[in-house]
Amino acid sequence: MSRSLTSVSLVVVLGLASFGLPALAGDARQEVEETERRWAEAVERNDVDAIGRFLHDDFTFVNPRGVLLHRTEHLDDFRQKRTVFSKVELSEVEVRIYDDAAVVTSRPKITGYAVTPAGKTTFDARPGRFTDTLIRSGMKWLAVARHMSLDPAPPSGPSTQNDPARPRYTSQGELELPSGFRSWIFVGADLSPVYKPDLPESTRRERQRHEGEPPGDFHNIYVDRESYDAYLKTREFPDPTILVMEVFRAERKDAKGILKSGQFEGQRIGLEAAVKDRNRPGGGVPWAYYAFELDAAGKPAKSAPAFPDQSCYACHLKHASKDNVWVQFYPALRDLE
Repeated sequence: MSRSLTSVSLVVVLGLASFGLPALAGDARQEVEETERRWAEAVERNDVDAIGRFLHDDFTFVNPRGVLLHRTEHLDDFRQKRTVFSKVELSEVEVRIYDDAAVVTSRPKITGYAVTPAGKTTFDARPGRFTDTLIRSGMKWLAVARHMSLDPAPPSGPSTQNDPARPRYTSQGELELPSGFRSWIFVGADLSPVYKPDLPESTRRERQRHEGEPPGDFHNIYVDRESYDAYLKTREFPDPTILVMEVFRAERKDAKGILKSGQFEGQRIGLEAAVKDRNRPGGGVPWAYYAFELDAAGKPAKSAPAFPDQSCYACHLKHASKDNVWVQFYPALRDLE
């Protein structure tokens, strides 16, 4: 009799277990899918703290270039705006549960950019693959690994190697002249700004810039479009960022003699660039400054060396209103605040 009851009890227990396991697996799948969705939303917001809450302390990430990053490095890319994904659309999400572990494959479409030592890569709804491994930790799921790959770019698509908004350098470490900068975002202009003579951070070069008589020079400032778009979203300049200053002599007499008063932009007499690029040749401070030599016709040289770090950086750091940039003088940036 007792043996019969034991057998019945065992059958009942096994039957309940067999009916219970699919339900538990189904619940786990829903939990993991929800975790993946909220993780993608945190990435879109560039909410570094929220992203971190989905990652295990031992989390590793393999990016599309095959570079292995640990949790701190991965989060720092978001924090420093080296990675900005404004849109992450997940599809074809498949979840497999193995007790307290899960493997997720998905097909994301990504819009944004990522900066690595090899350069800046932009994504415009670029399709790819995620493979994620998660483990259950208490009442939540945490990612311990992610592998990301991208579909090949269409042959007709733009090449990041030829992206004029990405700083490029010669074999001697000089900045190549940015092309097409007049089609970038025009953020502002000024007329012969002169620093106070008692500023200790100001260089002799800047103090001598406008020693001549008025009317002086026009300065036109441009910033690359991707960096401007990132600044609109985050109020921070991403790495890399390029600003170009084109300088023209202010003229009062035009060739046809129709002007009674006022000033206009005459001959180009200067072309300079400020570049935020932690991977620039020689390293050093985050921002570097360049002046392209002009010929008699105002045509700039194809490349320019960086000024020594102490020549410009200290003054910009102390007196520019935002991340070494004179945002206070540029309406297209200043009036966003």
